Amino acid sequence: MPRTHLPLEPRVPFAAVAPRRPFTRAWLRSFHRRYSALPAELKEEIAIWAILIIRDALKKDIKKRALSVKLPDALYGFACAINLKVFRRLVLPRVFISRTDLFRSFGRSVRKIEGVATSVVTLSLNGTGMGRQLDWQRLRRARPHMRNLISMGFVDFFMDYDNYPSLFEGLEYV
Repeated sequence: MPRTHLPLEPRVPFAAVAPRRPFTRAWLRSFHRRYSALPAELKEEIAIWAILIIRDALKKDIKKRALSVKLPDALYGFACAINLKVFRRLVLPRVFISRTDLFRSFGRSVRKIEGVATSVVTLSLNGTGMGRQLDWQRLRRARPHMRNLISMGFVDFFMDYDNYPSLFEGLEYV
């Protein structure tokens, strides 16, 4: 994960203070106006902190077994709720997929959601959780969209490199 110039812990004094009255529409409009007036750099830092806080909260919930999903699944659900550019830059450069359902979802997202494909730099696929089988046609359809991909890793798959030359064009590492 890239480092930012932010401190290790966010120092937000008002975050621990619960509001004495419920949020009203007027308060929310006022907050939205103030947030909209912030510089883009500050909005990006707020989004970075939101992602990091959400990630840490999800890790704790998964560790306590309050959530029964894996961290990437849970984080992926927040991709559209938070600034997508920041989310892509922090979360998507290295993708590791070890289940068939995740691979299908990723294959659809790469082709349909703008920016997901270009964010992926390293893609690792683990065949142990996929029964050592992979939908090579889905990967072949998704590969042209991943223009920044420089590395692909395959663990525990049966494959013939000669049958899939278009998958490996332009890669530095396989």
